Amino acid sequence: MSEFPQGVREVFAQLRGTEVGRLLAADRRRDGQELPTIPVPEVGVELTRAEAACALFESSADELGNPDTDTLSAALCGGVRSLGVEGVRAELGTFCGLGHEFWEVVQCWRWAHRLTLAYWYAGARSRAMTAGEVAVCLYLSDLRRCQQEDVSFLSARSLLVSQCIRQGAERVPAETLVGLGESVVAELGAPAKPREPVSWLYRQVMPDFRRRRLCFALAHAHSAHQPAPLVVRLDDGGYALGTRAPREPGPAFYRPLHARW
Repeated sequence: MSEFPQGVREVFAQLRGTEVGRLLAADRRRDGQELPTIPVPEVGVELTRAEAACALFESSADELGNPDTDTLSAALCGGVRSLGVEGVRAELGTFCGLGHEFWEVVQCWRWAHRLTLAYWYAGARSRAMTAGEVAVCLYLSDLRRCQQEDVSFLSARSLLVSQCIRQGAERVPAETLVGLGESVVAELGAPAKPREPVSWLYRQVMPDFRRRRLCFALAHAHSAHQPAPLVVRLDDGGYALGTRAPREPGPAFYRPLHARW
C-alpha cells in the first residue's frame, strides 16, 4: 500500500492519538468472562447471550425485520417481563437444544449476539463492522493485490484476512473509517448503478478502483470467517475501535452493507 499524502497522514496521526486507551477501562466483561452480559435495566437484570436469545425467541423477535438496537432491547425486555427471569432460565435448555436448521432460532441468536456487541462497553454503543468498513481496512492493509478468482480462496483464510483487517483499521481514525466505509457502499453496494466517488478524502486514501472492488467483494463474504474490531460510538462523542468481535453463533452470513446502531 502506498503512503498517504503528507497532509492526510498528519491529520490521521493526530486523530488516532486521541483514541488510544479510551476503552480499556470501559469493557463490561468481568474476570473470566468471554462475553459481557446484556443489561435489561427495566427489570433490573443482566442476561447471558444464550438467555437473551431464549427470551427473544419466546417474544417472537424473529419477526422484527431489520430492527435497531433500541428495538431489540425493547423486545428483550418484553420477553423477560412476559416469562420472568426464572421462566427464561427454565426454558433455556429446551431452546439451546433446538437446531440451527430452524430459521427463527438462528435469527434470535443473531439478535442476541448484536445486543452482546452493542453493550460491550460502558458509556458507549458498539457494533460489528459493515462490509464497506472492512473493505477500507483491507484496502489499507498490506494484503497483496489479488485477482478476482482469489476472493473465494482468501475468504476461507480467516486468520490472514482478520490480521489484514486489524492492520488496516490501525491506519486511520475510527471516525474516518466509518465515513470511508459509507463511501465504499455508496459506490459499490449497488453494482447495477456504480458511481464515481466524489469525496476528496476518498480519492486520496483509496484511489485504485480495481483494488476497492476486490476488497469490497472479499469484505462482503461470510463474516463469521473474518473477525474484525468493533466500531464503538462513545456517549461523550466520537468513535473508537474496540476488541475483535467474537464469532456469531450459527451459520455464516454475509456481512451487512449498512450499520444498525
